[in-house]
Amino acid sequence: MNILNATRLATIAAGCLALAGLARAQGHGGGFGPGGAQAFGPTSNPGLSHMSTQGLQNSALGRDRAQSAINQRRLRERRAHKSELRQDRLELQQDRNEFRQDRFGLHEDRQQLQQDKRAGDLSAVRADKHEIRQDRRELFHERRDLLKDKREVIRDTREVRQERRDDAPFVTGSHIRRQ
Repeated sequence: MNILNATRLATIAAGCLALAGLARAQGHGGGFGPGGAQAFGPTSNPGLSHMSTQGLQNSALGRDRAQSAINQRRLRERRAHKSELRQDRLELQQDRNEFRQDRFGLHEDRQQLQQDKRAGDLSAVRADKHEIRQDRRELFHERRDLLKDKREVIRDTREVRQERRDDAPFVTGSHIRRQ
């Protein structure tokens, strides 16, 4: 029985070593070509023993064209986003001007209230106070919305700047390389 168990154990060990060798040849620990079989690209295909220079150039040309198309799409999207951002800034500026005018109107209403108090016209004083309360309430909500819009424009501006930084080439030494 001991010999039979030893034979089984030896067979199992030999099978494990054979499987480990196959797995290593598949690229999990070594393998074919630069970077092993798990790396991508035309020269890392384990079934491909060589590739002509023309094939390598055509492959590189295709990748360059694809990258160029991606860059053009990003540029168009960034320009559209910047245009929207410009429009948002313009609307924000108009809203600020309207808010200033409304604040000035509130100031005029307060002056009218003071004049009515001096004149002793109680019904006009009540009407002025009511109008001032409404104006203050409206100004409060307008200011809150204006601040929300301002934060949104600032956030969008930061995103545009970050996208520009992400797409900018890195300068290393005397040449420029892409990320």
